[in-house]
Amino acid sequence: MKPVRLFDGLRLGLHLEVHPNGSKYWRIQYAFNGKKSLKALGTYPSVGLKEAREKAVTFKKSLQNGEIPGKTAGDTFSEVAEEWAAKFFHTVTSQ
Repeated sequence: MKPVRLFDGLRLGLHLEVHPNGSKYWRIQYAFNGKKSLKALGTYPSVGLKEAREKAVTFKKSLQNGEIPGKTAGDTFSEVAEEWAAKFFHTVTSQ
């Protein structure tokens, strides 16, 4: 099964990604230099809808100011780890 994306409806690209194992991740979809990408904004319920929207607005403003995604001061180890897990966790096998 694939994760399900539930968009918030504000046209920011913000969505809640619900994985088959029940984990829920806030993500924002964006394009930078013509390349589409996703950024992790936290996990639900630790980060609620209001906070996720605030983070999305802040991130979109930084894009408009020409700041490079991935180089922003808001990236924490947990956000990077969540983004990695969302992209690659399905490729990991146990022996």
